Amino acid sequence: MPKLSRLIRRHRYFTRALQITAAFAVALSLAPAVDAAEVLGLSNLYVFAGGISGPDGGTPSGGLIRGTDGNYYGTTLYGGTGGGTVFKVTPSGTESIVYAFSGSQDGQLPSKLVEAAGDFYGTAYWGGGTDGYGIIYKVSTSGAETILQSFSGTNGGPANPGAGLTLGSDGYLYGTSTGGGQSGQGTFFRMTPEGELEVLYSFGGAAGSSPAAEVIEVRSGEFFGTTRQGGSGGYGTVFAVSSAGKLSVLHAFTGGTDGAYPAAPLVHARDGAFYGTTQAGGAGNCGFPGLPSGCGTVFRVTADGNETVIHTFAGYPTDGSGPIAGLVQARNGALYGTTSSGGFTAPGNCSSGCGTIFAIDTGGTERILYACGEPPQPWYSQCWVPSGTLLLGPDDSLTGTSENGGNGWGNLFSISPVPTGTATATPTDISLQAGTDRESR
Repeated sequence: MPKLSRLIRRHRYFTRALQITAAFAVALSLAPAVDAAEVLGLSNLYVFAGGISGPDGGTPSGGLIRGTDGNYYGTTLYGGTGGGTVFKVTPSGTESIVYAFSGSQDGQLPSKLVEAAGDFYGTAYWGGGTDGYGIIYKVSTSGAETILQSFSGTNGGPANPGAGLTLGSDGYLYGTSTGGGQSGQGTFFRMTPEGELEVLYSFGGAAGSSPAAEVIEVRSGEFFGTTRQGGSGGYGTVFAVSSAGKLSVLHAFTGGTDGAYPAAPLVHARDGAFYGTTQAGGAGNCGFPGLPSGCGTVFRVTADGNETVIHTFAGYPTDGSGPIAGLVQARNGALYGTTSSGGFTAPGNCSSGCGTIFAIDTGGTERILYACGEPPQPWYSQCWVPSGTLLLGPDDSLTGTSENGGNGWGNLFSISPVPTGTATATPTDISLQAGTDRESR
């Protein structure tokens, strides 16, 4: 099996800590109680053959989108001709390569896609130009790539974009970069579909640094997101920013019980609040090298800057740990997500847990729906390091990716529809007016 050496471009991936492993039966007996109505079946939709230059790609990490044609589209970090791929998978599980990156001028390590006017837009962390600070590209359904921006990392421009783009209601594409800007600590930018780019904000200082997730638009011209590092607490921020470039900090993480290193996008829930995950922090200690104590959190932030941790992950063997993906909210009001480690263990491989798929309500009650590697399936076969945010289907089914499942180079998995229900809360009209707990920058 390949070593766990993925996600080198987003500052999201970390070396697994070796923990004392337990027998499979013991791990199962200690797993959190699961609501029987929500025990979901997981099946492989597609398994990547993989390899650094595998023709069908390998290590899907950016998450999936559902194209207007009804097919799934995503990216892999590796495979193709060495620089990753853009792929298509039909609902029946037939995969084809839309574009294979060479790893040079046309980009390397692509992130999540967005569809606009029948084409797919994305970023690549490396490649392009003479400096290799990443690109923004467009790919047609027939596989023709157009490089729209090639970053140099100079003159205050973006560098190393680690997140996908967001199509704004005004027709612009909005995004972030982990580097570049006036202080070299990241940018928030917008671009026309033709490739004309404008930096709207340069990160640094109390605003945070190294944004590693796509932003979400809540109302016209109002975007919310996270930075993975920096801020007044030193461990990342939640921010709101307008299309005119005015930024407010909603919360600065301290690295303690409130969480540390948010690496995923937010979800705007029906109660009007924003929910997200942090890769580390919280109570306890998962022993991740180079990260503060704690196994990660699920948090809620209101538009006026009040942050509450609704769940602290406990890690192997009783819970998940290290979430690097965002959450989705189904019609029943529950939030669904993944953790990259914790849960079930496979000695000598994912010794700190192969990852989990979980549900959590807005009050903080969590249920482990699937522990990756759990018997009777082979421990690696159906998911191992689930990564990108789950895709919620119109029938409330969930589709996701894992970086190392299947044959070791990743897979696409599907989960039967989640229980349906009628949400009692409706979206709250939020405002960007600065509150007492928000810092404007």
